[in-house]
Amino acid sequence: DLFPEYGLDLYQFLFEPITKFNGEVLGRKIYDAIKRYESRVSPQQVRVLADPDNNLYNITVVIEIPVLNQTTETLFALDLKKQSFISIPTSRNT
Repeated sequence: DLFPEYGLDLYQFLFEPITKFNGEVLGRKIYDAIKRYESRVSPQQVRVLADPDNNLYNITVVIEIPVLNQTTETLFALDLKKQSFISIPTSRNT
């Protein structure tokens, strides 16, 4: 069976202005999706910084991995011009 509701649809953000408010909405959607679909981790924080000059959102996701007793921070960029969501390879564990 396919799960059409699984995951995170970022399409709605592709044609909206890059603003602090839209960034907050995006951050809540990411946080809620992690909490709903990934039971192996616990989202601690999602920070989204709107960067309209570069047509993107910089996103920091902090999650706790209980089985490893570890917290990790990963950086992402949602580039609206390129229509891409990429991980920035600077992960930090605490």
